Amino acid sequence: MTARPGTVPARFTPAHLRILAKLATGASSASAALDLDITTGTLGTQVQAMGRRAGVSGRAPLLHTAYRTQQLRRPERAVFDGVLDDIELQMVQLVASGASVQEIADACRISRDTAKVRLKRLRDRAGAENDVHLVAQGWRYGWIDESLTVKPAGFLGAVPVRG
Repeated sequence: MTARPGTVPARFTPAHLRILAKLATGASSASAALDLDITTGTLGTQVQAMGRRAGVSGRAPLLHTAYRTQQLRRPERAVFDGVLDDIELQMVQLVASGASVQEIADACRISRDTAKVRLKRLRDRAGAENDVHLVAQGWRYGWIDESLTVKPAGFLGAVPVRG
């Protein structure tokens, strides 16, 4: 029986951590693979292996797991030049927990299209290239911390909203 994600830290290999560190910068798969001198296929295979090891699906929750378990150096804290509303904060946390766009829409009680637009706007405001980079920025700005657990496949628990 596999432990629920977040209860027993998944141990990533040094190669896994190099991939996650590169993806945390906002690099695309192709760019990360090129920089790491591997193929995009190898990168994808390694991401899948990390997911199996951690019991989660997706790059954003993999990065969050690596930060949460302190296997990857967390970004230095910075002050965000702006304010997130409660829904935006919840959206960042849901992305880090592994929620799909539809799950984010349902949790925030907005349409899927509205969720997509708001996520894009949020990534733009945070200076994030993609969802993995948004998680890194979330850690940088203190929107996410180790108290946020990652959802196992097929499960979406309530994500607390900070006031």
